[in-house]
Amino acid sequence: PLKELREVHWEGSSFNDLSPLYLKELPIEHFRCSCPSFGDAGVRHLRYLLGLRSIDLQVSRITTGDFASLSGLERLEALRISGRDIGAAG
Repeated sequence: PLKELREVHWEGSSFNDLSPLYLKELPIEHFRCSCPSFGDAGVRHLRYLLGLRSIDLQVSRITTGDFASLSGLERLEALRISGRDIGAAG
């Protein structure tokens, strides 16, 4: 069941910055989020999803994103951010 979950596609404001913490024990490889309540703190919490291979943030409220916090995700191959201007720091 959930221990076999490899992909998460979430849409809507119910997924927020704390939501990734509920997924950290699952073997998720692909994470896609169209979530207007997902921001910089949520990006930092993605670091607990150690099996991630791709992150696709289609709708979010990230600014700088703190993407350095994802450096421990050794399997991460793709990071896609749509609809946000995160500036030169990103």
